[in-house]
Amino acid sequence: MDQLTKLLYCGCTLALAGCGDDAGYAEVPSGSRSVVQGGRQDIGEFRSIVASGKVPELSVLEETGFFAEHQIDLPAADCGASICAHPMLAVAPRFDAGNWTMAFVGMNTAVDPSTLPAKPRHLVLMLGSDTGTVSQILDSIEKALTPQDRVSLISARGLETPQQGIPPDQLTATLVGYTYSKPAVSLYSALSGALELVKGTDFADYTTRVLLFPASFPESGLGEAQYVDLALEFAHHDTPISVFRELSSSSRTTTPTTGTTTTPATASSAIEVALADNTSGNYYSADKGTDLTQAVAAEAQTGFAPLARNLSLTLTAAPGYRIAGVYGAPSARVEGEKAVLTSPVSYVGARGASVDMPSGRRGGGGGWFVQLLADGPATGIPYSPADAFRLDFGYDDPVSGARVSSTQQLQTPLGVGQNPPPTQPYFSDAARGKPFMMLNMYFALFTATRFANQNECGAARAIEPMMRDAWKTFSQIFPDADINADFHLLTALTANIEKTCREPVPRVIDVPFSCGYL
Repeated sequence: MDQLTKLLYCGCTLALAGCGDDAGYAEVPSGSRSVVQGGRQDIGEFRSIVASGKVPELSVLEETGFFAEHQIDLPAADCGASICAHPMLAVAPRFDAGNWTMAFVGMNTAVDPSTLPAKPRHLVLMLGSDTGTVSQILDSIEKALTPQDRVSLISARGLETPQQGIPPDQLTATLVGYTYSKPAVSLYSALSGALELVKGTDFADYTTRVLLFPASFPESGLGEAQYVDLALEFAHHDTPISVFRELSSSSRTTTPTTGTTTTPATASSAIEVALADNTSGNYYSADKGTDLTQAVAAEAQTGFAPLARNLSLTLTAAPGYRIAGVYGAPSARVEGEKAVLTSPVSYVGARGASVDMPSGRRGGGGGWFVQLLADGPATGIPYSPADAFRLDFGYDDPVSGARVSSTQQLQTPLGVGQNPPPTQPYFSDAARGKPFMMLNMYFALFTATRFANQNECGAARAIEPMMRDAWKTFSQIFPDADINADFHLLTALTANIEKTCREPVPRVIDVPFSCGYL
């Protein structure tokens, strides 16, 4: 049995025995730079709660943020366009002997940000008046900028005099000496002021990015729709809004019956996510102190350049399949047999391989998954090729204005809804199985947390042992820092569950996983 087959079927027996340890090592494939998907960039709140010895509520585990913490090494971006879309397909049995057909789509580019026409950066720093660790934040920003870059300040209570276009080496001295004016400025008003800076002529020759620390900006009473309209104006001017949500242990509550811990969702947090999503900015959840400053450093250290406007991805299920679910793209729409993902503007990020960020925070990639279900009985044996899905991809080139489009069709050699034979699992790109391992790691964390929330702690404890041997085997073939971090998080979560759990581990449980990489 080859190593990939061994890895796929290692977990299909629910037994806790190992699969052996004779796998060889392979180099991690190196792809081109990932095209950044905006929105949540981490599961910082989930990790923070686990690190405190608690079990988070399931709603805290945000799938887009989880996937964004991973770098996906895609094939070379050699499609001849600024952005290349890479669809992949995996077909494997589920634990209940059903069929698991999963599409994955990632995007990358051969464009090196350092080769693009250089423009100085302009950071609009929207800093709440009671934001902690201000000096560390400013220090991170100062170190990331050059003398040609500029910073403008907008505060929760306004500034008595405008603070615009500050050179990086004068930032700390300027902020230390400023005083607030009253009354307080609402978040909407502050963002409107930032938009005026963006639309003005003073910074027309700069690339502008808004760094928003929203903790101290009072709410305006407006709804999410009004903020979305404002965000689209920023997107039209190629200005992302990146949001830094500061986590505080004092705002968390613990449910006595389940022992789960969460931070209550608010209307303002939904607005913050919408601001990042609709501008292709990033959204970070970080504890005050080192974690927050690392998030700021990761944002400031990453180069961004607009590569596409009005980007669209449409995945159409082939006849015989229907779309069962979409993961990693909450803004995607399911329209019958189609899953549609659009973005007003897309950027290239500077990170390009599966290595840690220098600041210690992982991330910079991601993608989205579409699950396909056969809408009838499997075609059966003998196998015959069948279409699985079509991907239509398009965007407007920001330089020429021309529309760039492509269509790719993927097939399964097995037939509609048909599982592979035991020794021949199917991957359309067998050398790049990380996305599907990543998805199963997400499902593992999701399922363990869900069982714990439902007071089924024995079942929750069963997930980590099921994943352990598959993780070891995968790591031997494709050593990967992201997948290692996923498994260590699952181990820590399981340890928290076991603190109060007295239930035995069941031999058979109902899980949403495939046997692929499990």
